[in-house]
Amino acid sequence: MWKTNEYNFDPDFYARTGVRTGERIIGTLHLGYFDSNKVPKPRPRTPVHQLLTYISSVEQSQQQ
Repeated sequence: MWKTNEYNFDPDFYARTGVRTGERIIGTLHLGYFDSNKVPKPRPRTPVHQLLTYISSVEQSQQQ
């Protein structure tokens, strides 16, 4: 997941991450779990066809 958080502009964060003068951070990439023993089991997912309504034309949407 890509995020641009407030700490991306913090001088202390720059110093701790090795950002040099003239460089800047535009976002941080969150990669997830590194310890395979701590990865949560996947939760059941709702099938996409139960969440979305497909409308193929304006006329069809006006009929509903």
